[in-house]
Amino acid sequence: MKKIIYILMLFATIVSITSCKKTTSSSTTSIDNLFIERIDNIKLKEPVLLSFGDAGTAIVDWQVTPNNNFEISKVGKYATVKFNNAGVYTAIAKSNNKQATYIVTVVNTLYNDIGSSFSVTASKIVGVNANEDVLFTVNNPQSANLIWDVKGQLPSVQISPDQKSALVSFKGGVSGTVTVSDGVNKQSRTVFLNDPSSSSIENVPLILGDKLIVTPSVETDINGIKTLKFTANTTFNYQCNTDKILSAVVTDNNEYQISYGGVAMALNPCSVITTANCSNSFVNMPIGLHPFSINYENKTFTGTIDVSASGVFSFNWTNNNLVLLTSLQVSKGYRTINR
Repeated sequence: MKKIIYILMLFATIVSITSCKKTTSSSTTSIDNLFIERIDNIKLKEPVLLSFGDAGTAIVDWQVTPNNNFEISKVGKYATVKFNNAGVYTAIAKSNNKQATYIVTVVNTLYNDIGSSFSVTASKIVGVNANEDVLFTVNNPQSANLIWDVKGQLPSVQISPDQKSALVSFKGGVSGTVTVSDGVNKQSRTVFLNDPSSSSIENVPLILGDKLIVTPSVETDINGIKTLKFTANTTFNYQCNTDKILSAVVTDNNEYQISYGGVAMALNPCSVITTANCSNSFVNMPIGLHPFSINYENKTFTGTIDVSASGVFSFNWTNNNLVLLTSLQVSKGYRTINR
């Protein structure tokens, strides 16, 4: 089970009455050790979320020792860490002459959340550079004859001899999508490329455990053409009120899909911080029942959209701990809330 550690600085300050100490350097600058948190029994490759707390507009610096055999994703005051070797690691977050310390014990057991169902996973979803290879892997296919479909700007594709994996890169563009079918099941993964012209924005993964709140609505133009719109918001704050969720839509043979991959986040924290958001839409959907899926990083959640002749859009959808649809039926002029 993913272990998500939420540590608030206010709470940590209270706890520090008994557990914290202050370390003074040889210079006039002092470092306040806000807290020491121990996290035990973490498995190899298991993601662990660490939080410094409220750093205001200051940048949080994360350091892990020993400084090898781990992967870290830094998102503002948060960091998600995966460890490749067993042992004891120390993660220290520093900001404004304050620091927080985590001592993580990793056991020699591999973490695996793939499960037994068909799925496609990408080794990297956001922060992909032009011409950078991303490994796509097919898990639990029902057939050895897999069909790969790649869409993006001048893709390069190297499929393995057993067809269960492929190295894919894109010459450029905003995103690229890889779809794999085993004849019975089909899934897509969309990766988001860095914008080399932007020096103030960084593409980062969604914070571990962040839940997307997705609100559907319907708009009708003067010609009577209806657009089904989805407005998504993160639950976590990132670094600025300008932060946007990285998303893409795919429509294929009356199948509809939205992929949420991460956040285009301001490099420097702002004084005003809100949740990240985005909007996506499907225009002029035909009457009938359509497969509908939402990709959240490397996970796929499925349902259907039933479009009636009167212009009512009804969702067959089960909310989960990562994606929440606020309404299960919408049309122009009214919205039924799912309570």
